[in-house]
Amino acid sequence: MKKLIFYTMFFSVFLFSGFVSAQIPPAPKTFMTRAIYRDFINLHFDYPDKALKNHVGGKFVLHFVANRKGHVIQKNILQSVSSGVDSIAMDIFNKILWMPTDYSGTIANREGTFTLKFNRKKFEKLVKKRGYRHIVIPYYPVDKSFRIYKPTELYQQPKAVTAPYKSLNQFIYSHLHYPREAIKQNVSGTVKLSFVIEVNGLPSNIHVIDAVGAGCTQEAVAVVEQIRWMPGLKDKKAVRSLQQLKINFSLNRRRSTDFVPSQNQQGDLH
Repeated sequence: MKKLIFYTMFFSVFLFSGFVSAQIPPAPKTFMTRAIYRDFINLHFDYPDKALKNHVGGKFVLHFVANRKGHVIQKNILQSVSSGVDSIAMDIFNKILWMPTDYSGTIANREGTFTLKFNRKKFEKLVKKRGYRHIVIPYYPVDKSFRIYKPTELYQQPKAVTAPYKSLNQFIYSHLHYPREAIKQNVSGTVKLSFVIEVNGLPSNIHVIDAVGAGCTQEAVAVVEQIRWMPGLKDKKAVRSLQQLKINFSLNRRRSTDFVPSQNQQGDLH
């Protein structure tokens, strides 16, 4: 009788554990690494003047659901700060692209939480570090659908704002630093990145397609984060567009022609 009770308990626990694991899919993941995601938030973070003046701050928390294709199908604010602050937080969230799932369970949708802290002192430090206070839209009118267009769908391609440099290649060459570790290890190669140019001219969702070791990939990402753009146009409106960029690291050829923009490619984020 005791053996029967033991086997019954073991069998029940095994079934319960299996049932739980089968019902909890992994949380949604972005195309960005943790470091790139942090930089993305810092680039696009803004703070309403009214909220700053009235010392309004706090934590914004959003619960969302993404389907198998990575499309957000449901959003629900769990913790609000103020209407102005919430609007900025939602705008940042809506820029994020989520990876399709390879989860093979029975539940297709995945749940996640997006959190953004608004602190006046930290914002002022961020302003000094990045060199601009508020996000300025360089072209109006703006498409508000958050749709991302391929280069072939655009009426006018995005154009990098590189002054005082004459070209994008020259801008990249002037800002890129060959990593010391890569020089020491004689590492060379081509870093291939895809990213979205937002209507505000800032890059987002930087995704590494081809990496190069010894710090080269990180350096390529850092340079792309510094590039500002006139956004692409569609139907006379500024739109989001997907772009690719190749940056070649070569110890033998340190020229501006080593950095090749490939804006006519679709990329891997769409």
